[in-house]
Amino acid sequence: MKKIILFLFFISSSVLLPAQQYSASVRLGTGLSMSEPSAVPFTVEGIGHFNYNSHWAFGAGTGYGLYDDISTIPLFGNIKYILNPVFEFVFFADCSAGYGFALTDDNNGGFYLNPALGIEKRLWKKRFTLSAGYQLQKLERLKSSSNGYVSSQFAESLSFSSISLKLGIIF
Repeated sequence: MKKIILFLFFISSSVLLPAQQYSASVRLGTGLSMSEPSAVPFTVEGIGHFNYNSHWAFGAGTGYGLYDDISTIPLFGNIKYILNPVFEFVFFADCSAGYGFALTDDNNGGFYLNPALGIEKRLWKKRFTLSAGYQLQKLERLKSSSNGYVSSQFAESLSFSSISLKLGIIF
């Protein structure tokens, strides 16, 4: 029975899914800070996509983010919708959501979100992207305070939000 169910699953998958196409992209980004404390973010991201059809792509990615003096490694899922796949300039909507892991002991990671709108252009047999969106990285920083008589430690919740600007290349 188990073999029959697996066989039917693979048959239905091959009938329902189009030919599998995979792509990878690398993006460099910065942004305009909208939060207090103000921190201009710097990000590098790598995303692997499964191109379901000419409009939809699903993927996962990771990278490096720098907010103020806090370094993070985001791990996220990504969904991309291509509005007009046959034109010279391709417009798309893109959303990444996941968790940013802090790299230092006195910081804790938090929720990561980056919805964006962008444009894609083919040049020199490669596809280049430019996108703008909203980026949110929540973090928690452990702070210590001490004087001659009392010492204390507390957690400070941080929410770095910015208008993100990213330039990328798709392989």
